[in-house]
Parts: sequence; structure tokens; C-alpha cells
Amino acid sequence: MVDYARKLAAQEPVWVRGFTRAYMAIMAGEHALHSFGNYNAIIRIARNDPRGSLAFKVVEPVPVRIHEPQGVYRLAEHPYAALLWLEFQAGPEGQKIIDQYEPLKSSIYAPGSELEKLIRGRRISLKGWDNWEAYTQWVGLLTEAFGFPKAQLK
Repeated sequence: MVDYARKLAAQEPVWVRGFTRAYMAIMAGEHALHSFGNYNAIIRIARNDPRGSLAFKVVEPVPVRIHEPQGVYRLAEHPYAALLWLEFQAGPEGQKIIDQYEPLKSSIYAPGSELEKLIRGRRISLKGWDNWEAYTQWVGLLTEAFGFPKAQLK
């Protein structure tokens, strides 16, 4: 990833904050492509693109990360109600609702969910709980490789 970041930075890309802004710029013809986007963001905008000018490509290994992790507060007043809610969300009915209304923020581990179908049979690169602590270090390496300026204290 660091090698990829260096090669991308060498091309002097236009940096944009926010997926929606980047995708709208593509639809307006300002830019040709965007990298590192969230699948749900591009699909949400592409569904409303009357010209069909916005498309995407799923690369392999498919980068997958923990997104919007949920849990139950240890001192919750009604922890079993919270667990029932999580159980519902994890089930097929809950995943279908998430796919329909979020959109497409279901789990890759839920059989039949839109994301599971998208990555089925593909190689994935997973940033999960096992490497969560390394995330800050990785971001630092990539920030340096991309050549982003560093904040300096005066």
C-alpha cells in the first residue's frame, strides 16, 4: 500500500475531502476517476445519476474494514434489549433493511447480503480487530508516502 501511495502521489493527484464531492466532480466532468471510495457512497450517488456517467470498479484484493462497529455498553440499563437489537441487525431481515435504507452497509459475513454477494469468490484485504492497533501507524506511513504536509507546532 505504501508503494502504491508513493506512485499515486508522483502523479500529482487532486485531493478532495469527502466522497460525495469527488463523485459529483466526476459526474460534472471535472475529474475522470477517484480512488479509495466507499462502495455505499458511490452506489448512493450513482442511483441518482440520470446520465449514468458514474461507474465503479471493485479491485482485488477487495479492501474491507470494520465500519460503524456496534456494541452494548457494559453498564446499560437494558443490555438484553440492546443485544436483541444487535441480533436482529445481524440476521437476514436486518441485513436486508440495512442494504435497502443505509444503503449497502450490510455485513460481508451475512450470507445473501448485498456486500457478501459483491465480494463472494474474491480475495479480500481485511482491516479487522486483529490489526486495529496498527491503524494509526499505517495512516502515518501512508500520509508520509502521499506527501501530505505535517502540522507543526510554533
